Amino acid sequence: YYNLATAYEGLQDNKKAVKNAENAVEIARLTFGNEHSETQQYTNYLQQIKKLSR
Repeated sequence: YYNLATAYEGLQDNKKAVKNAENAVEIARLTFGNEHSETQQYTNYLQQIKKLSR
């Protein structure tokens, strides 16, 4: 989902980018936990694109 989110961001479709980034964060949290570097990377990315879509 992270790769889809970055692709949609590149296409300037922030609504779909946010949705896919949210999915990526949720899966990473369930798989790795909140403290894992990948979870943190996805969470930071989600926050970044949410700011851009305002």
